[in-house]
Amino acid sequence: MPEKGENMKRKLFTLGETILDIIFQNNEVKKARPGGSMLNTSVSLGRLGLPVYFISELADDLAGNLILNFLHSNNILCDYITIYKKESQTGISLAFLDEKNEASYNFYKKMPAAPERIIFNQNLDFTKNDILALSSFFAIDNNIHEQINKILQLAINKKCIVYYDINFRKSHLFQLDILKQNIEENISHATVLRGSVDDFYFVYNEKEPVKIYNLLFKKFNLKALIITNGPDTIQLFTSKFHKTYSVPHISVVSSIGAGDNFNAGVLYSVYKHNISLDDFDSVNEKIWDNIVNIGVIFSQEVCMGYDNYISNELAQKFKL
Repeated sequence: MPEKGENMKRKLFTLGETILDIIFQNNEVKKARPGGSMLNTSVSLGRLGLPVYFISELADDLAGNLILNFLHSNNILCDYITIYKKESQTGISLAFLDEKNEASYNFYKKMPAAPERIIFNQNLDFTKNDILALSSFFAIDNNIHEQINKILQLAINKKCIVYYDINFRKSHLFQLDILKQNIEENISHATVLRGSVDDFYFVYNEKEPVKIYNLLFKKFNLKALIITNGPDTIQLFTSKFHKTYSVPHISVVSSIGAGDNFNAGVLYSVYKHNISLDDFDSVNEKIWDNIVNIGVIFSQEVCMGYDNYISNELAQKFKL
């Protein structure tokens, strides 16, 4: 692992869309919150006191300014957020909670066409053992994936840890023939791959965790594979062992941000335990137990309210 004190030099980079979530329940608006999968992860990490740089895009409009102020107030470093001045609109998501308090979405967003739409920044300050996390449609969007791939390649060249959460929505199935190549390019760069059972079913038509492991682990030279199954179980595969974790039952208020904050728990734990890129093959079962447990704690706390991120109160208990 890195030398004592070296962890303080490490940085976390998160890459994903920025949207304003407007949450509906029983046909009434319940809350409006800044959202997007990696934004949610970033806010929780920022509240935990970690150095988080968020790579994203916004329009220079009222929603964009609201979100930017929110990010600053939660200790997110916004150096790599592109802000468009013309012909753009910050993403809006209408999230409708069903009887199980699980969300379905309608998205509204307008960003500049290429080449004005710029995500890749050649000045990204990656150094060895920094962590880059990415997720969801933003990470596979054909309009910007060439730029995303450049960011991933830069991170790999600098020997960063790459955490990829597939987070593929059923609404994009009609594009799978085009998007699957982008998904697999992302997986090929990943140190840790996470996906839900539904993600793997949508992309690979497979729900059996061991078969998913056999399909992907060696092919893409992964160091860890995490497969979540909603509120039920978590499957962890490493080069050394396979373990199934049960998830305690809770009363869910909203599932929005559940997976994003599981991701935050894993990333926080990798940082806390000072795990370097070269360490993953030797991380023992006890440490992995702690990593998964923290992910579950963060995920479940978010499910018990309407916020997309862990509370400041919980963050204070774990703050480094």
